[in-house]
Amino acid sequence: MVRCRNCGQKTEGDYCQWCGYPIVRYGFRRRRKLEKEAVKEAEARREAKEAKERARREAEEAKRAKEAEAKATREAEEARREVLEALEAKGSKERTRIAREEWEKARREGEAEEARKEEEAKEKTRKAREEWEEARKKALEAREAKESEERAAQDIGSDIYEGNVQLVVQSPLGFGQLRQFEEYLERVENLSITSWVGGAMEGGTEITVIIGLSVEKPMTLLRILKEMPTVEKVDKKGDKIVVTLKTPIVT
Repeated sequence: MVRCRNCGQKTEGDYCQWCGYPIVRYGFRRRRKLEKEAVKEAEARREAKEAKERARREAEEAKRAKEAEAKATREAEEARREVLEALEAKGSKERTRIAREEWEKARREGEAEEARKEEEAKEKTRKAREEWEEARKKALEAREAKESEERAAQDIGSDIYEGNVQLVVQSPLGFGQLRQFEEYLERVENLSITSWVGGAMEGGTEITVIIGLSVEKPMTLLRILKEMPTVEKVDKKGDKIVVTLKTPIVT
């Protein structure tokens, strides 16, 4: 056993078991190094101890502050209750009257707001109904117009032709379309071309010719013409049939 040079207690090992001071058994430099390490370690332990103590004090202060705040809150609540009780004892009738007036005012305002909202809802419902009725009316009108057009087209297409018929053919581009239309006419059974007159020069804005047809047997000529690929539309004008050819798609 040796005696510690720092605390004077007898101890064993490289460090004092009482104060942690190094027991020097080495050369001067080694002793100095161990002493510095011991001093740093002691300083670190002291700082840790101080930090722990400081944290404990801060926790105790926070606890006391919280208790003081709770106490102040209780005292304030107690004071408020005492004031309310005093006011209730002093002027309960007046306070009751004021509270009733405020309640009545809030009730009237609430009823007015409910009435306003109900009126707005009715107005929105009315407008929505009007818009729906207008849309339904337009849809019915469109459907009726479409059905009328279909009936008219069916009525026109169901006309029976026989004998001589004149076609007024309009082509937006040139004679090539007219020649193609003529080829489709020649494919129709019991139908022959008797004449081909009129027309405009190539390069004009529109070419119009009159084609004479001979229908050998009764047939629904308008429907046959409408089904031809080169025909845009077919109209009946008096004894003549006006045929408008399609504009070819340029690729």
